[in-house]
Amino acid sequence: MEQILNQILDKIDGLESSLGGRIDKLDARMDRLEGRMDRLEGQMDKLEGRMDQQDSRMDRLEHAQAAMSRKVDYIYEETAGLLEFKTATVRFQEETVKTLQRHETDIELLKKIAR
Repeated sequence: MEQILNQILDKIDGLESSLGGRIDKLDARMDRLEGRMDRLEGQMDKLEGRMDQQDSRMDRLEHAQAAMSRKVDYIYEETAGLLEFKTATVRFQEETVKTLQRHETDIELLKKIAR
Protein backbone atom coordinates (compact mmCIF):
# COMPACT_ATOMS: atom_id res chain seq x y z
CA MET A 1 0.00 0.00 0.00
CA GLU A 2 2.77 2.34 0.86
CA GLN A 3 4.37 1.58 -2.44
CA ILE A 4 1.16 2.50 -4.29
CA LEU A 5 0.93 5.75 -2.34
CA ASN A 6 4.55 6.53 -3.21
CA GLN A 7 3.85 5.84 -6.89
CA ILE A 8 0.79 8.08 -6.74
CA LEU A 9 2.84 10.81 -5.02
CA ASP A 10 5.61 10.42 -7.62
CA LYS A 11 3.07 10.76 -10.42
CA ILE A 12 1.53 13.78 -8.72
CA ASP A 13 5.02 15.33 -8.36
CA GLY A 14 5.69 14.63 -12.05
CA LEU A 15 2.36 16.15 -13.03
CA GLU A 16 3.04 19.17 -10.82
CA SER A 17 6.47 19.62 -12.43
CA SER A 18 5.01 19.25 -15.91
CA LEU A 19 2.17 21.61 -15.07
CA GLY A 20 4.62 24.09 -13.52
CA GLY A 21 6.73 24.00 -16.71
CA ARG A 22 3.67 24.58 -18.84
CA ILE A 23 2.55 27.45 -16.63
CA ASP A 24 6.04 28.99 -16.91
CA LYS A 25 5.84 28.69 -20.73
CA LEU A 26 2.40 30.29 -20.69
CA ASP A 27 3.69 33.10 -18.47
CA ALA A 28 6.57 33.69 -20.90
CA ARG A 29 4.14 33.75 -23.83
CA MET A 30 1.89 36.17 -21.96
CA ASP A 31 4.88 38.43 -21.28
CA ARG A 32 5.79 38.39 -25.00
CA LEU A 33 2.18 39.14 -25.93
CA GLU A 34 2.07 42.02 -23.45
CA GLY A 35 5.29 43.38 -24.98
CA ARG A 36 3.76 43.15 -28.45
CA MET A 37 0.61 44.86 -27.22
CA ASP A 38 2.69 47.67 -25.70
CA ARG A 39 4.52 48.14 -29.02
CA LEU A 40 1.22 48.14 -30.90
CA GLU A 41 -0.20 50.72 -28.51
CA GLY A 42 2.89 52.86 -29.09
CA GLN A 43 2.43 52.57 -32.84
CA MET A 44 -1.24 53.44 -32.51
CA ASP A 45 -0.35 56.52 -30.46
CA LYS A 46 2.13 57.60 -33.15
CA LEU A 47 -0.48 56.98 -35.83
CA GLU A 48 -3.05 59.04 -33.93
CA GLY A 49 -0.49 61.83 -33.62
CA ARG A 50 0.11 61.72 -37.36
CA MET A 51 -3.62 61.73 -38.02
CA ASP A 52 -4.00 64.80 -35.79
CA GLN A 53 -1.20 66.53 -37.70
CA GLN A 54 -2.85 65.57 -40.99
CA ASP A 55 -6.20 66.94 -39.77
CA SER A 56 -4.50 70.18 -38.76
CA ARG A 57 -2.82 70.44 -42.16
CA MET A 58 -6.13 69.79 -43.90
CA ASP A 59 -7.80 72.52 -41.84
CA ARG A 60 -5.05 74.99 -42.76
CA LEU A 61 -5.29 73.95 -46.39
CA GLU A 62 -9.06 74.44 -46.41
CA HIS A 63 -8.66 77.91 -44.88
CA ALA A 64 -5.96 78.82 -47.39
CA GLN A 65 -8.11 77.48 -50.22
CA ALA A 66 -11.08 79.56 -49.07
CA ALA A 67 -8.88 82.67 -48.85
CA MET A 68 -7.48 81.98 -52.32
CA SER A 69 -11.00 81.51 -53.66
CA ARG A 70 -12.01 84.90 -52.24
CA LYS A 71 -8.94 86.50 -53.86
CA VAL A 72 -9.71 84.87 -57.20
CA ASP A 73 -13.32 86.08 -56.99
CA TYR A 74 -12.10 89.60 -56.21
CA ILE A 75 -9.62 89.55 -59.10
CA TYR A 76 -12.33 88.23 -61.41
CA GLU A 77 -14.69 91.02 -60.37
CA GLU A 78 -11.96 93.63 -60.77
CA THR A 79 -11.01 92.23 -64.18
CA ALA A 80 -14.64 92.35 -65.28
CA GLY A 81 -14.81 95.95 -64.05
CA LEU A 82 -11.62 96.83 -65.93
CA LEU A 83 -12.98 95.20 -69.08
CA GLU A 84 -16.14 97.27 -68.81
CA PHE A 85 -14.02 100.40 -68.27
CA LYS A 86 -11.82 99.53 -71.26
CA THR A 87 -14.88 98.95 -73.44
CA ALA A 88 -16.38 102.28 -72.36
CA THR A 89 -13.05 104.02 -72.99
CA VAL A 90 -12.78 102.54 -76.49
CA ARG A 91 -16.36 103.60 -77.28
CA PHE A 92 -15.68 107.10 -75.98
CA GLN A 93 -12.50 107.27 -78.04
CA GLU A 94 -14.38 106.14 -81.17
CA GLU A 95 -17.10 108.72 -80.53
CA THR A 96 -14.45 111.40 -79.99
CA VAL A 97 -12.75 110.50 -83.28
CA LYS A 98 -16.11 110.68 -85.11
CA THR A 99 -16.87 114.02 -83.46
CA LEU A 100 -13.44 115.38 -84.45
CA GLN A 101 -13.96 114.18 -88.01
CA ARG A 102 -17.34 115.95 -88.14
CA HIS A 103 -15.77 119.12 -86.73
CA GLU A 104 -12.96 118.95 -89.28
CA THR A 105 -15.52 118.49 -92.04
CA ASP A 106 -17.51 121.43 -90.67
CA ILE A 107 -14.34 123.56 -90.49
CA GLU A 108 -13.46 122.69 -94.10
CA LEU A 109 -16.99 123.58 -95.22
CA LEU A 110 -16.85 126.87 -93.30
CA LYS A 111 -13.49 127.68 -94.93
CA LYS A 112 -14.97 127.02 -98.39
CA ILE A 113 -17.98 129.18 -97.59
CA ALA A 114 -15.76 131.96 -96.22
CA ARG A 115 -13.74 132.22 -99.48
